[in-house]
Amino acid sequence: MLSLSLLLSLLLVALPLDAREIKVYNKCPFTVWPGVLGPGNPNGGGFRLNSGETKSVYVDDGWTAGRIWPRTECDGNMNCATGSCGNREQCNGAGGVPPASLAEFTLRGAGGLDFYDVSLVDGYNIPVLIDVIGGEGGCKRAGGCFKDVNAICPNHLAIKKDGRTVACKSGCLAYNTDQECCRGEFGTPDKCRQSQTAMLFKNACPGAYSYAYDDASSTFTCKGANYIFSPLKTMLSLSFLLSLLLLTLPLEAREIKVYNKCPFTTWAGILGPGETRSVYVDDGWTAGRIWPRTQCDGNMNCATGSCGNREQCNGAGGVPPASLAEFTLRGAGGLDFYDVSLVDGYNIPVLIDVIGGEGGCKRAGGCFKDVNAICPNHLAIKKDGRTVACKSGCVAYNTDQECCRGEFGTPDRCRQSQTAMMFKNACPGAYSYAYDDASSTFTCKGANYVVQFC
Repeated sequence: MLSLSLLLSLLLVALPLDAREIKVYNKCPFTVWPGVLGPGNPNGGGFRLNSGETKSVYVDDGWTAGRIWPRTECDGNMNCATGSCGNREQCNGAGGVPPASLAEFTLRGAGGLDFYDVSLVDGYNIPVLIDVIGGEGGCKRAGGCFKDVNAICPNHLAIKKDGRTVACKSGCLAYNTDQECCRGEFGTPDKCRQSQTAMLFKNACPGAYSYAYDDASSTFTCKGANYIFSPLKTMLSLSFLLSLLLLTLPLEAREIKVYNKCPFTTWAGILGPGETRSVYVDDGWTAGRIWPRTQCDGNMNCATGSCGNREQCNGAGGVPPASLAEFTLRGAGGLDFYDVSLVDGYNIPVLIDVIGGEGGCKRAGGCFKDVNAICPNHLAIKKDGRTVACKSGCVAYNTDQECCRGEFGTPDRCRQSQTAMMFKNACPGAYSYAYDDASSTFTCKGANYVVQFC
C-alpha cells in the first residue's frame, strides 16, 4: 500500500452533541461535485470540490439511508458526464443518475450500530473508499479498488465522453432483468447469484457491493464513529476515506490529521525530523511528537505546552506538563510504533486513531475523566484559579524512583507510583510512567493517523 502525506489541520466545530462528521476529500486530479442524499438534506444535497480540497458534511446521529456520490465532468450549467442530479450544484433531495459509485450510510441502526458500504450495484464512475475515525467494533475500511473499472469496462456497458470511458454500467442497469437485478423469482439471497458483470466489479473492487446480495464481504459495521469518504481517479492507495482527493505527494510521505475537538483554540506543536512548518512527515519519521498548547495569547505566551514565544516551534519541545502523541514510523520489523504519553504530565485529553494499515492498529490514548478535575493541588498548574495542567510525579518530584532512572532504571525495579496510577485510571490507553509499555504502546504497519485533542 502506498502511503499518503501528513496533513496537519486543527478543526473546531460548534455542532450539536449528536452530530456526526463525514469528511469528503477530493483526491482526484480534477474537480468533483459530491452529491448528498438523506434526511435533513445536509449541505443542500451537494457542493463543488476542487482537486485537493476537503469539506465536512455533518449529519444527525441517526442518519438513515444516506448516500454520497461523485459527479464528474460537470460544465458551467451543471451538465455532468456522470452522477448528475439535474442542472444544479445542490441536489436538494434528488438522487444521482446511474452509473455512479455510492457511499451508503445508516447511522445508529439495529443494535445501535452504524452500517456503511460502497455500492457498485447501479454501476461505477470513479473509485470510492470509506475510512473510519474512532468508533467501537470492527470499524473496517469499505470499498476501494485495485483496478480502475473504466479501464476494463466492456464497450456494451461503457458510458463514454469524447471517446473515453467515464463510467461503467452494472448488469442490472444495462439489462434490467430479474436475474441481474435480484428481483422476482431471483429476489432472495439463495436464488440471486453473482453475474459475470458483478464478478468483474468485484475483482476490481473487492470491498464494494457488486450485486444486491453481496452483503457478506461488503457491509461493514461500527459504533459511534466519524467517517472519511474518498473517490479517486487512479488507485494510488486504498486510503481513500470518504473523499474525492488526489494530493501530489511523495510516495513515501505519511498523513497525520490533527483535529481540535476542544471548545477552545489550541496550538499544535510538532517535534521531529524535517521542517516543522511542513504538513508532511517521512515514511521513516522517528521520535516524532505532536502536543497541544493551550491558552496562548497574542504574543504566544501559553498556559501549557509552550515552546517559546512563537507559533512555529522550529525544533523546540514543549514545556511540560503536556499530553504527547508520539510516533516512530517504519521502525523495527517495518512497524509503526505510536502512543499517547502522560509521563511528563497532562494538559488536555489526546487520542490517536488509525486510518488503514495492517496489524492490530488500535486506538491509543483517550481519557474517561479529565485529569485536571482530579489533579491534587501540589501537582496542579493553575491559571486564573483553574487547573489547566497536571504534573506527573517525575516532573513534580524529579526523583529516580518517579522518573525510572538510576537504580530504578529497569522495568522490574520501576513500578507505577500513586501519581501514575491516578493518570492511568483516568486515561487507561496512555503511558502513565516510563515502563508502562504493555498497555500503552501500539503498533501498525503502513497506516495514516488522526491525532485528536479533547
